[in-house]
Amino acid sequence: YDTAGTLVVSSSPDFSGSGIKISESSGVVIDGASTVTYGDTIVYKVDVSNTGDMDAENIDVRISSLENLVLDPEENGDFVLSADSAVLKIDNLDAGQKESFYLAAHIDTGAENNSVINPELKISFWGSVASFKAPESIIKLYPSFVSSSVSIAARGGGGLYSGDVVDVNVSVKNTGDIEAENVIVKLVISNLFMLEQGQTSWEIAKLEKGQSASFQASLKIIEGIVKDTNAGVTLRVSSEGISEAEVGKSSVLVSGERPFTRGVIPIVALHGIEPDPHGNYEISTAAFDYLCGTLKAMGYKTITFADLLAYLDSGKRLPEKPVILTSDDGYYSIYAYAFPILQNYGYKMTVFLSTGYIGNSNEDRHLNEFDIGKSGIPVRPMLIWPEVAAMARYGIEFQSHSVTHSQIGDLSSDEVYFELAQSKADIESHLKRPCVFISWPFDNFSNSVIPLLPQVGYRGAIRYKGGVEDVRSMNIYAIKRVQIFSYTSTSSYAALMGLF
Repeated sequence: YDTAGTLVVSSSPDFSGSGIKISESSGVVIDGASTVTYGDTIVYKVDVSNTGDMDAENIDVRISSLENLVLDPEENGDFVLSADSAVLKIDNLDAGQKESFYLAAHIDTGAENNSVINPELKISFWGSVASFKAPESIIKLYPSFVSSSVSIAARGGGGLYSGDVVDVNVSVKNTGDIEAENVIVKLVISNLFMLEQGQTSWEIAKLEKGQSASFQASLKIIEGIVKDTNAGVTLRVSSEGISEAEVGKSSVLVSGERPFTRGVIPIVALHGIEPDPHGNYEISTAAFDYLCGTLKAMGYKTITFADLLAYLDSGKRLPEKPVILTSDDGYYSIYAYAFPILQNYGYKMTVFLSTGYIGNSNEDRHLNEFDIGKSGIPVRPMLIWPEVAAMARYGIEFQSHSVTHSQIGDLSSDEVYFELAQSKADIESHLKRPCVFISWPFDNFSNSVIPLLPQVGYRGAIRYKGGVEDVRSMNIYAIKRVQIFSYTSTSSYAALMGLF
């Protein structure tokens, strides 16, 4: 030891223990690389740690290499943000002291797939710089099939039964951020179905962003279903980089019925259904509820004329105890009062519309002008097309009752043709469903008009009276109905309709 020498003791701050990491919202710090995509937020945890033996002053903390990131000043109040960096100043950091800051960054929606995000942290003090790299984040963009869909469509109207064929419509749409490659589409079918036509899986080599592809298959309902059962399909889609996932499902109710063998169908003739009925032709909502309740308790199921026609044309199954509920003219009370009762029982109805009195809006709502001034018939509002459409979506059937509610038997051939053709066109244009039956207003017609029906496109016509119909001897151009009036005792309903 040289007593003449000079001993120098060196002290300085030390920031080697600092760093920048990725912090999840749970507080877990990630050291390795992460994968991010559009819509994600990366929160960087910036640790500034002075592990030296001397206090540090005027420390400059700078984060750069922020390409493909978007920084919100409101979320990052500790930092001064510029286009390419985030900077903060620390006036003093004592030896052994550590401060942590958080920088929130959103993935730029213009970033390209597989881009690498790798910010750099630089801590400058007294002419020295300590540099640190954040863990890499790799931008991965994916296709998405969440807007894809599958639906089951029955052929014809009415319910579904064993042996019926349904069409399945599949739409696969890529709403993701990049094109999808090697897309596999799978239709998983219930064991109540068997494939009738087409296939249940498809391959798409490439599906561009925003592009759709459609497929169709036909399925047959298996035989032997003895109780009401839901039969469904599930749509599953996968692609390169995307695991198989369920993106849609659809189901239909298959009715389990014993065969329709008796051949008789009560077809009930009604008009308005009101809480406070007036005259002979309206019945009360209480009476209508009693009627539906009686039918339900005795095991009857409502069908439509479309169901009846399918039975006559192709042997489509009917329930063991079918009934058709009908209402003539098109009164608002059917929507306001009868419709909720029908929904409560799961029942349908056929409404015969006099289309010239069906308005387009509430401001355009008509009254039953064809009956104004007639003894015992009250003035009532009629339906409008939006109400008709709402009921049609539920399953209410709409057929013709002419345009002007005229006495058809008193009109010329040209006038009859207009009443038939225009009312049919009105209903079909508004509902996009076939109108192939007419109920004669006032039960008035002549045999001379019958040949016009098939010429215009009608398949049948309905009388206002006649009693319980037997399909084995039915005249399809003079289908009978059972009349129920306001004075008809509810206790006589079952006998009147021939219920068993």
